[in-house]
Amino acid sequence: MIINHDFGAGRSKSPPLGAQLGLVLFVGLEKDSPDIDLSKHLHALSVSSRTFMSLERATFDCLAPRLVMTPLLSGNLDVLDFAQKLQTLDFNGRYRAVVRKLPDATMISREVENVAPEVDFAVTEIYCDAAFPTPS
Repeated sequence: MIINHDFGAGRSKSPPLGAQLGLVLFVGLEKDSPDIDLSKHLHALSVSSRTFMSLERATFDCLAPRLVMTPLLSGNLDVLDFAQKLQTLDFNGRYRAVVRKLPDATMISREVENVAPEVDFAVTEIYCDAAFPTPS
């Protein structure tokens, strides 16, 4: 027997596009990796740190990213600033700080957990010289 029924008919609207596609939001990475455009390969959006910190909740909810990636430091902002912002936006995806190499990633993770315990945070080490060129 086949039941032909739309169990979602009572919903007022479809989920945000980011939730449907698994949007990746890159924040503050434009200076660190100017030659890499991952948006060609992912459903991604890149914004400056300043733009991200000024996002209002309605705009963030429309984006509905599944993953947010930032550097440890971007200008005068760091992972603690980004994590606190994500917590105030009730972000329920994953937040990853991207670094080339870090001696003690667990220390950073503990600090983030203290200021934003609801945020799923981890440090992700990237071993690609093209992504993070060595300063000359």
